[in-house]
Amino acid sequence: MTKPFFIGFILFFLGLQGSLTAQTRKENTSIFQRYSADISYGLPFYVGDFYRLFSDPLPYDGSLLGGISQYNNSTVSGSLIIPWKYNISFRLKATQTVIFYTEALANVNFKNTLYDFSLLPQYNFNLKKFNIYVFAGVGYHVSTEATIFQTISDTEIGNNYGQIVRMSTTGGFGVEYNVWRQFSLFIEGEWYFTGSDRFDGYNGFQAGQLEKPQEKDYFTRDQIISGRSGIRVYFMNSSKLVAERSFSKKSSSYYKDPYTKLTPEEIKKEKEEELPEELKKLGVKRKLTGYSLEVNRVFTVDELKRQKSSGEKVITSIHQAYPNAQVQLLLEANGFTIHIGGFGSLKEAKNAMYTVRQYYNAANVRKH
Repeated sequence: MTKPFFIGFILFFLGLQGSLTAQTRKENTSIFQRYSADISYGLPFYVGDFYRLFSDPLPYDGSLLGGISQYNNSTVSGSLIIPWKYNISFRLKATQTVIFYTEALANVNFKNTLYDFSLLPQYNFNLKKFNIYVFAGVGYHVSTEATIFQTISDTEIGNNYGQIVRMSTTGGFGVEYNVWRQFSLFIEGEWYFTGSDRFDGYNGFQAGQLEKPQEKDYFTRDQIISGRSGIRVYFMNSSKLVAERSFSKKSSSYYKDPYTKLTPEEIKKEKEEELPEELKKLGVKRKLTGYSLEVNRVFTVDELKRQKSSGEKVITSIHQAYPNAQVQLLLEANGFTIHIGGFGSLKEAKNAMYTVRQYYNAANVRKH
């Protein structure tokens, strides 16, 4: 059941990619606030009647528990994260967890596999390339009622019977690092409440007594604590600060050789060609110097004003990292191009490009 389950889950994500990438007009300011899907693998630990975190387990069938070991444990998870607003996202998560438990003194052995489907609201704390997040929510838990075996060999070849369906509760946190554009690596920890008191096949009855028909209080039933690491893929294009005309036309294909000197006639012509007063007030230039990032092209003065206002918001966001950055407007043969400029070297412009691309679909280095 394992392979078909997760192959189908991954294909489900791939099928969603086309519909998600079409929604490029959503206003976001961070890569971590876009639609994404992830897959992760980790190590789970069972906590229940046979294994407790902060106290010794009760005796089983008159024998103290000791020599406890958990082995062949694994957890695989895949999720789709849907952004909402105010750094809040909703996470649809599917998880498969396998537990093997053995105890030497009382000859207690069991195994179990759980499947869980959860909806988890998530809050994100974005810091440049890092995202720290917390999540909590409820889900649908499916497992079997474990059989308690006498030996490890019996456990590995034996079967469990009966199906358990419960409401699960999950809480956790994670740290994510954006490696390159749409790809991130992450680690996360999770505390999972199964909602079942039969995940380990035992609910605390004493020797000589029948098994208790009732279950313990919800949050004292069997639990799973796990840590995972994985990769996350962001499906949407780079976000925009303000939705404007799409960047469908590339920069002019003709650039003058910067090392060619102007003739006296060209110098005289440039002096004679004065810009209109409205463009002067906006700060439009016929030429720029140094290095800049060309981020958009517009064709009317009204569009130019809106793009300048959007660019100034971007400058405010990146000012701490790039104090010399400024909005630059360049007059072209056909319309205007908007630049984030003021970079003194090619290396500085390339470093700034990855930050600026969080706000514009395209940010290409230009030398003037």
